[in-house]
Amino acid sequence: MAYQKSFYMNSAEKISIHSIEHDANSAIRNSDMEDGLLTLFSPMGSIGVTIIEQLPEIITQLSDVLTERMTDMPSIKNRKKESINVSARIHAALLGRSVSIPFQSHRLCLLPNESPVIVDFEPVSRRIEYIIQIVGENASAANEQQVDPRMMMG
Repeated sequence: MAYQKSFYMNSAEKISIHSIEHDANSAIRNSDMEDGLLTLFSPMGSIGVTIIEQLPEIITQLSDVLTERMTDMPSIKNRKKESINVSARIHAALLGRSVSIPFQSHRLCLLPNESPVIVDFEPVSRRIEYIIQIVGENASAANEQQVDPRMMMG
């Protein structure tokens, strides 16, 4: 069984890091699946995704490192003749645009302080999109498929 939902948010005018843990948990609940695999994906070329510990010091340091590494690369035109930020797309590609996280009993299999995040490398305020897809079995289907071992005995 599969479930997919698109989410949207407004970003800041700088490199920004957003936890999407609440959206991930909401998607798991709405999917009616107890165990499975959640995939977080960004269809936007300048958005990266990862898992980090949600501690203020780590968020600040990650943001600082990412900002320091941003270089003033020239913008180029894409196929639609739109101007695009090359540096933002390279950073997103290096971080990765998707991450998959298993979940059991409706809970992400992460350490207590860890959270899935999206990182917007485009230094402009805009609406961003990310997609959560869930593959797994719902609790009722899993219970129906279980066979009582006593029934196997002749």
